[in-house]
Amino acid sequence: MNAALFPNAEVVDFWARYRDDLWLDHPGDGYRPSPRTEVWLTPGHTEEDATLIVEADDAVYAMTHLWWHADRTPEVDPLGWDQAAIERGRARVLAVAGIVVPGHGAPFRTR
Repeated sequence: MNAALFPNAEVVDFWARYRDDLWLDHPGDGYRPSPRTEVWLTPGHTEEDATLIVEADDAVYAMTHLWWHADRTPEVDPLGWDQAAIERGRARVLAVAGIVVPGHGAPFRTR
């Protein structure tokens, strides 16, 4: 992860945040690491997936693995743990995000 390159960084995942060698709990879905960012729990591809929502000046961005590529393929995740959860997560993201950065591809606009 190269997190050591950023000595003051806080690393956040689906169930905790980490600073130095400390495990620091966070409240889960809706955790705000900063005023304009939010972590959403979006399981489906794996049980542990999360989406980072960033409220930028030009748009709301979602960094997520709910989609793999900019063309929104595959529609059905062949490695997915729970396709119904993926669909719920996709609907949630599309309701707020103007730009999605998918797991393996270039960003795409939602509108």
